[in-house]
This record gives sequence, C-alpha cells and structure tokens, in this order.
Amino acid sequence: MIEVWEQGARTVEYDMRGYDPLSWGEGSGCNGSVLVHMEPLKAEEVNRLYTMEERLSAGEEVAVLRVEKEQHLKTILVSPEEVPGGRRKGRFIAATGEVMYAQVIQPKRRLVIFGAGTDVEPLVHMASMSGFSITVADWRGERCRKDIHPSAEAVYCGFPKELAANVPVSSSDFVLLMTHHFQHDKELLKELILKRPAYLGILGSKARAERLMDGDALPEWIASPVGLSIKAEGPEEIAVSILAELIPLSKQAAAKEAVR
Repeated sequence: MIEVWEQGARTVEYDMRGYDPLSWGEGSGCNGSVLVHMEPLKAEEVNRLYTMEERLSAGEEVAVLRVEKEQHLKTILVSPEEVPGGRRKGRFIAATGEVMYAQVIQPKRRLVIFGAGTDVEPLVHMASMSGFSITVADWRGERCRKDIHPSAEAVYCGFPKELAANVPVSSSDFVLLMTHHFQHDKELLKELILKRPAYLGILGSKARAERLMDGDALPEWIASPVGLSIKAEGPEEIAVSILAELIPLSKQAAAKEAVR
C-alpha cells in the first residue's frame, strides 16, 4: 500500500466473513478476519532478513522478537534461549512492561540421501518442494552432479569411508540409505548407527536390511523397508511413499523440538 510508504506503519483488518464476491477475499467463506501490520521495509530490516537466512541455512533456530514502541514494532533477532520467559510464539507482556511478539523459526529439516541413482531424482525434487533441505551423497562421479539434482543444497562424491567422514549427519537429520550397492550400504550403515540420526530408513526389504548387519540384530529404531505401503511402482510413486512417511515424522520431531 502506497500509504504505508507515505504515512508510515499501520495495521489493517481484512474481513473475510462475508460471501459477497466483491469483498476482499472474494467470498472465501472462511468466516474470519485477519489483522495485518504493515510498515516500510528499510535497509536495516533487509539486512536482518539476510542474517536470519544465514543462521537458518547453518541449521540454527532463530527467535524473532517484535517490541511495541509508540505504535511501531522494533524487530530484534536473538537466540531462542534469550526470549523472555522462554516463549516460542505469541504476544506477551515482558517483565519490563513492554508488549512483545515472539516467534521461533526452525531451519528446514535436513534429509541426507546416500545414493544418487535415477530413482533418487524425483525424491530429491519432491522432498525439496515439501520443505526439506536435501543433501545427496554417492560414489559415482557421473551421478554426483548438481545439474542432475538441482534441488539438492549439497552434493558429495566419494566411497563410503570418505562419505562417512565428510558428509555431516546430526541427531536432528533424516537419513535414507538408497545406494543399491550391498557392500556400500553395509559400510555406511555401520557408521550411521553410531551417529544415530533422528530417522534412518533403508530402501529394500527387511530381510536385506538384516543381512546388512552381518549377524547382529537390526536396531528397532531403523525403518526398513522405508516408506508407507501404498503398492508403489516406479521412482515417482516410491518417492511419494517415502515422503508420506517422512513428512508427519518430521512435523512430530519439530513439535518436540519446539517444546524442549
């Protein structure tokens, strides 16, 4: 709105309770109204957004505090631990008497896929569209290419020992083992069990996964076969099956992290 640039910050109510197609929302029928605070985006705010992007890309949570001051909202970026009262979202009155709005923004869930075959291509694309940050790792140089996996944020190439050493895997990451190479899967699985990611799924049958353990019991927390049973056929349907399992698990994990 041009008035915001000319006259400064303002709060506008959009009433969507009506069914009149001439009203804002074109009769959406959601039976609610929305209050939208608008203010000019100054250079300081743009720099703050870049800082936020850097922190989120590094896998950090970012807390955004909006403090009311004389009908204006001042934005402050802090760590979640610095939010007064440990709040993670919503409006509250601070001990200083100031009205504050808090929102803790979590980084994208990292999905690390070991394997870069043609069946991984639709999975990388769909997972990226579903909000995951994708890392692809494989030993074949002709498959470890950004042009093949343009939606991946990182692509690593190397044999299992190199990948185990160079591909970062944290306790909050989701990991898939999809190399289609038994010996490579065996070597990678041994290392991944030690790292204990939030989710570890193995493509293929349960019997194959158990053979990868070389006589030891397959840990109960490892998912095998990966994906929901939807009678999937072909790379695209398999990708849908896998994401149908990962999306709710990722949301559950995020909810737990939000209240820790």
